[in-house]
Amino acid sequence: MIKSGKENIELVYDDQCPVCRTYCKNIKADDTVNLTLIDARLDSEIMDKVTSQGFDLDKGMVANIDGAMYFGSDAMREIALRSQRKGWLALPNRLFFNTKFKANIFYPLGKVIRNFILRLLDIDDIHNLKPKNTLKSQLGDDWHKLNPNIQKRFEKEPVIGNATIYEGVMQIMRRSFMGWLFASLTRIIGNPLSSYQGENVPMEVALFKKPNREGVYWQRTYFIPNKNPYVVVSSKQESKAGEMLECVGGGFGMKLHVYEENQELHFKSYRYFWKFLKYKIPLPHWLTPGKTHVIHADLGNGEFTYTITMTHKQLGETFYQHGVFHSKGDVTWN
Repeated sequence: MIKSGKENIELVYDDQCPVCRTYCKNIKADDTVNLTLIDARLDSEIMDKVTSQGFDLDKGMVANIDGAMYFGSDAMREIALRSQRKGWLALPNRLFFNTKFKANIFYPLGKVIRNFILRLLDIDDIHNLKPKNTLKSQLGDDWHKLNPNIQKRFEKEPVIGNATIYEGVMQIMRRSFMGWLFASLTRIIGNPLSSYQGENVPMEVALFKKPNREGVYWQRTYFIPNKNPYVVVSSKQESKAGEMLECVGGGFGMKLHVYEENQELHFKSYRYFWKFLKYKIPLPHWLTPGKTHVIHADLGNGEFTYTITMTHKQLGETFYQHGVFHSKGDVTWN
């Protein structure tokens, strides 16, 4: 039963879903209600509350009515009961959602339609219950097995406009002849590999995000003696299927296993791909520089090692780099 007097309702919905957006923005609340629409894809105080209470917004909308939370079909029914009864825009509420019985039947059908449309338009889910930190999401409970310094280092992802900077020295850089060939051939997609080999090469690593882009970008700058700085950029991101991806230029990338071992953070590739439109086309293993294995190990005193090995099944080791780094802090980043 609706209480007398004005009620304050915050309706949390998916603004990128055309059906959800059309329905919610055309709701005509009756005179007893102050209705506020909240986009579930934007940060807000009510979103923090919704997530903390475990409501999965990919499974249903939430209505906060004077502090009482209603989810899914219950939320739809409560909104329908408080909407104007007249007019063709109120027809769906009258036909499908104004009783608990009807809401329980028709709301799940609406979710099926929503999910189909999002897939058709290649729009990602909201994922409000998934950790915002990609590494935490990938590692799950193993996150807490990492060295505490590594946890602290990656506890928070960079925010747009800032970058986290690390600097150090690549003590060892080597590559085989085939590694040099791979590096030379891939320059057309943005220098994802370094063909240089030597010792004690100064290096800077910047972690940052880009507006309207997924994932965290890793920019590695090698300050090779008597040469212009050599820049390698890739982004680490989670796919819609929950896979960890590292992407470089031209749509090329690799799928990674992320795991903890001996308190160290490990990234190990298991499939290279080329993304065409929304499809990831697997590449033959023989056509790649080999399996990539990256190890982040803490040394204490603010220092850590970064080791990357690429090993081809037929060609053997193609690349190896090992260095020691420390944090330089956060800086403004455009």
